[in-house]
Amino acid sequence: MPLSPLNDEQQKKRSRSMRNSFRIVATSRKGGGAREFEIDQFTQIRVELNMVYRLVDRQTGASVKRLILRKKGESLEVLVAEDQEFQAPALLAELQGFYSAEADAAVDVSEVCAPGSPAHAEVTKYTPVDPGSQLVWDGGQLSCFLPVFEPTLSGALPPVFLGGGALTAHGLLDRSRVPTDLADPDTVAVKQKTLTVVPVAGPFSADALEVRVFKANGQALRASVEAKSDGSYSLKLDEDYIGPVLVVLFNKDTSVIDFVDEATGALKDLGTQALRAIDFLPNSDHTVYVTPLTELAVRLAGIGLDGRVSAVDLIYNDQVADMFGLETITGPVVTVLDASFSENAAAGQDGVNEAEKYGKVLAALSGADSATGSLTETLARLQDGIVNLGDAAQPTLVFHHSAI
Repeated sequence: MPLSPLNDEQQKKRSRSMRNSFRIVATSRKGGGAREFEIDQFTQIRVELNMVYRLVDRQTGASVKRLILRKKGESLEVLVAEDQEFQAPALLAELQGFYSAEADAAVDVSEVCAPGSPAHAEVTKYTPVDPGSQLVWDGGQLSCFLPVFEPTLSGALPPVFLGGGALTAHGLLDRSRVPTDLADPDTVAVKQKTLTVVPVAGPFSADALEVRVFKANGQALRASVEAKSDGSYSLKLDEDYIGPVLVVLFNKDTSVIDFVDEATGALKDLGTQALRAIDFLPNSDHTVYVTPLTELAVRLAGIGLDGRVSAVDLIYNDQVADMFGLETITGPVVTVLDASFSENAAAGQDGVNEAEKYGKVLAALSGADSATGSLTETLARLQDGIVNLGDAAQPTLVFHHSAI
């Protein structure tokens, strides 16, 4: 969104108006008093850890609904949309270091939108950025929709409106393309989906793990989690999201046994080793299996601590599946310890099906754990033994030496 040039008199008038109209209030997530920054022409603020910033009207203390946020390097620019007095957005402040690696700050937008709008409460460094305009948030078009991007395998970033394609290139709502039942924000409803997460490194105990799911931008997917008696987890999603996800499982209690080792039948603890999986969440109920092979794919895809994933990363799932002779690594697994497992093709049995083949591969990896000393070491050696003959966007993975 370009800023139209103003003459000196207009600039002075706008600066006086800004001083009298706005301030930024900063509060800590850990409690304590608020800090206030008066807007004096253009104000630069160095962000602090665990601080939440809010642009308010100086007279009323209410959040400013014409808020615009735009990324600029490692900083976040704070603007207000044009009005009858000023025919261009006014640049008020710059939150310096907002996108730095060590930053953990946010801008509160919870009061900016009309009731019923499917908007996020905070903008953080993980909120999607429009690749063209660098806009992160625009609350001046009545819509108050955050830009949501669905990366494609080609790396392009086509805008989508919660799966319906009603956002413009700048993340603003094109109301002519919104279905009539969604045009009024008071009628917007979230279609509740269920994501079932099944951990397998051998059969897992019930409620042994913590489950987190992250969207493409690294933000946590809001959901209520129910632990099932079979060791799986049912997540009722509280937001309508379609796109790549990162599923993360980690140990709830290192003093409690988590799963049964397929190779030895011994009870084992996951320890500090997390299990992760990259998958694509469709517009329907979905099940994802999380195993040592999905963790290997995540490592090979180079997923960082920020949890950001893209559809390109899904290619690594296919590559790892091919390397181990499987059709998929996020699909069903029948372990060699399951009562339904059978290699017998006689007497009406089907022989080894795809899920059982996956179970046999995981059993072999369990056997390798005995040689290496741990699952963590087995995964590290596998990763070290694989080379990518392609590139990050079009990987071709092969074993270049004996991994274990």
